[in-house]
Amino acid sequence: MSAAPAAATEGWFVHSGGYPGDVFGDMPCLDKGAELKAKGEIQDYYCRVNDDNGLWDLWVIQGTWVFHSRHGDLWDCDAVGYAQVTAGNAYTYDCRLIKTPTWYFDLYLILT
Repeated sequence: MSAAPAAATEGWFVHSGGYPGDVFGDMPCLDKGAELKAKGEIQDYYCRVNDDNGLWDLWVIQGTWVFHSRHGDLWDCDAVGYAQVTAGNAYTYDCRLIKTPTWYFDLYLILT
């Protein structure tokens, strides 16, 4: 399966499928997602087992990260990001460490 064009895609979509793997061993699906993210071709990814064939599908998202809020610790940032996704306000979130004399975590979202 090939990637859908960014303009025709909203939210998460299957980039490619058929990856073998074991969560306690090698995960080529995660490796491919990390490679695409490092190249800047996608903003986020996850792997999910395809119930039809038992292999892993790579789900990706393209979009613009938007600053949401600043938090004093990672757990607060993660809780707010998760709440935004479960409420349907965002597709995904990222808590980014800001190294100042006092460390903070900035929450970024890809909005729905």
